[in-house]
Amino acid sequence: MKIKLTAVLLSAILVLAMAACTPPQPAEQPATSGADFGALALEFSDCPSRYEGGELVFRKGVMVQEFEQWSFAADIGDTGIVKTTFGYHVMQMVDRTGFEDADMTEFEIRARTNMFYETYSEMYETVNSDEWEYNQALLDQFSDLLSQSVLPIPDGANIATLGENTVPAIMYAYFFLVYRSDFEQSALMFGYGPDAMEEFWELEQAGVTLRQMLLNEAMSSAKEYAALYRAAVDAGMYESEASAASSDERIASLLAQMDDDEQLFFEAYRLTPVQMREVLRQVQLAANYLNRAMATINVTPEAMRAAYDADPDAFDQVTVRHILISSNDSMSEEEQEAARALAEDILARLN
Repeated sequence: MKIKLTAVLLSAILVLAMAACTPPQPAEQPATSGADFGALALEFSDCPSRYEGGELVFRKGVMVQEFEQWSFAADIGDTGIVKTTFGYHVMQMVDRTGFEDADMTEFEIRARTNMFYETYSEMYETVNSDEWEYNQALLDQFSDLLSQSVLPIPDGANIATLGENTVPAIMYAYFFLVYRSDFEQSALMFGYGPDAMEEFWELEQAGVTLRQMLLNEAMSSAKEYAALYRAAVDAGMYESEASAASSDERIASLLAQMDDDEQLFFEAYRLTPVQMREVLRQVQLAANYLNRAMATINVTPEAMRAAYDADPDAFDQVTVRHILISSNDSMSEEEQEAARALAEDILARLN
């Protein structure tokens, strides 16, 4: 689902943003907030946020654990130092939104999504089961993200099976492509060129490499959409003429960019044009079923308030300022101690 996809990518992009932090360069943009803090951030911070006064705005589930824990536990005006794998962060808590500040449209979507999961809990118990059996030979074709040698996916092949529930290999391939494309765009944004992609895929978020995160999320989404597609078929739903025409046009356009060379198409997408056409049909039916099911769920103001009260941190947004003093295990003990001392000195200036 889109909400899940967004959360995952935000987490990954945060890792990239911090990993890409570089020593300060001559300022091309003025700090825009926090007079004293902003000046110190511009002078000392090893993170691009220094140009914005060190300011970050985010929800829970986006930042690295230590950074997030401090931010959601602090009171407005609090300062402190947080140690993460990227170094020492001199922190200042600026603001935290609550239920009254929330965008009700977005909040309704979130509440509706939570209620959808509750309504269709049996489906998601299957999706999230630990008893799935996997086609390891097919999975191995996707695990080497740098390999240029890709074998065709047999028509009708499943990549995961649980009783009568199956995940078509083409469905997994489709979400693998979606996630990989977004991750690679983020890599380029933060300075990881083609020669640095091996390093990029080994970056970690909460102990999980981006490579494994990609594979895990591709499988999770494939399971979810395979279940939704089965539900759509059971409900008698079918592809509309307009949807079919749109998908046909999309495939034709992609092929035209490759001079109608189906081998080039396969090398680019790991699917044949026929397989891509079929997976687009399945994904569209799954999305249509999801949209129809969501529309039947009535979300009252009381239900939204109850959802918020059950887990405020899932909906609140915090604004913090930070100054990153880089420090990692590849540095000498003296260098790490110097980084810690600098962070403490900056904090003392703020207080």
